[in-house]
Amino acid sequence: MEDEEFDAFVGVDWGEEEYEVCVLDRRGEVLKRNRIAHSGEAIGGLADWLAKTATCAPDRIAVAIEIKRGALVTELMERRCAVFFCNPKQSDRFRDRHSLSGKKDDRLDAFVLADAVLKDRKILRRIERSHPQLPVLRELVKQHHDLTTRAVALGHQLRAQFHRYFPQMLQLPGAVDAAWKLDLWEKAPTPEKAARLRRTTVEKVLKRRRIRKVTAAQVVETLRQPKLKVASGVTEAAVIGIRVLLPQITLVREQRRQVDREMERALETFDGDEQGKSSEQRDVEILRQLPGAGRLVVATLLAEAHTELRDRDYQELRKLSGVAPVTVATGKQCRRKKRPARHRKHKPKVRRRLARNAKLSQAMHFWAAGAATHDPYWRARLRDQLSRGHSMGTACRNLADSLLRTACACLRDGTSYDPSKKSHAALAA
Repeated sequence: MEDEEFDAFVGVDWGEEEYEVCVLDRRGEVLKRNRIAHSGEAIGGLADWLAKTATCAPDRIAVAIEIKRGALVTELMERRCAVFFCNPKQSDRFRDRHSLSGKKDDRLDAFVLADAVLKDRKILRRIERSHPQLPVLRELVKQHHDLTTRAVALGHQLRAQFHRYFPQMLQLPGAVDAAWKLDLWEKAPTPEKAARLRRTTVEKVLKRRRIRKVTAAQVVETLRQPKLKVASGVTEAAVIGIRVLLPQITLVREQRRQVDREMERALETFDGDEQGKSSEQRDVEILRQLPGAGRLVVATLLAEAHTELRDRDYQELRKLSGVAPVTVATGKQCRRKKRPARHRKHKPKVRRRLARNAKLSQAMHFWAAGAATHDPYWRARLRDQLSRGHSMGTACRNLADSLLRTACACLRDGTSYDPSKKSHAALAA
């Protein structure tokens, strides 16, 4: 955008309780400063104050801020102000132009943001109105991520308790916090009781939980192995610890099931109406037909990269998800000095992209792993990557990169994924 499109340039230093505001004119001179509270009245009157200070219409005001969402961003966009997102790392680099001492305060940060939207607006990303159903989907993805992290932590704690006094439970197949294992522990919480456990009791537990990969005889044989010799009181202490963990594990598991159900419902009704399927609904259907793209992967893509998906922007998607590598050294810098100059190969050195969306990056790993598990073509692609000497992480990122390219091609053409096309991903090239 050209500078002539805006008459005032505003920097807002975001805070939990207050916001520091700095307004610049087109020459870069400070018109006025202000500090507003995080309240409905103060935020509601900010757009009017900006229009009065700059003596122009709200749509002639460009605002830079370090957050993408929030009440302040929503209010400014509702009042037709142009809001730009400035990454905190970008603002830190912009600050060096005005202060070499490294000092940092709210007034300086607000001025730096206003100066950035005046001089470097072309490298800032303008915030657009979000889809009305995205906040719900984004919250469901966040809760699923938090609950999964909590479940893993509780599983580690349970494993540590079993390791203290009852390693036989760890030798049983399956996850340490599997429901049938917890039911079995309720029947026999100590090695002494487990040694006297009847086979019929174990059979009832396995039948109730529909476990067929292990037999009651195998479970009884494992539990009757010689017990550990532990200090007095260790068994009682570990039993107390496990009894505290069990309700938490059960609650987290049930909450995650509830989140999964609500996520499934949100995907089914994403921008739905009674007259027919919208373009967003068709996008969801196309994404869900891709190999390995389950409920969580599709929900994360929509929640964290909805704009990029809507624009079919493959390059931005691969950067945001972290599958695009980063060059850290040119070919001349990483040449091999031991070899003669005529035999040296100047190749750039790349590494994994660290500046990425963490949830989206994790979803890409799940997507690649799911595709390699359930689809023969993508399984062969993964084996080919591993045969070249790549690590599993690098191979999965390369696979996810191809899957993103395929998804963008399918979305752009409005067609479902066709397994018969070996190089369906080439459509996005």
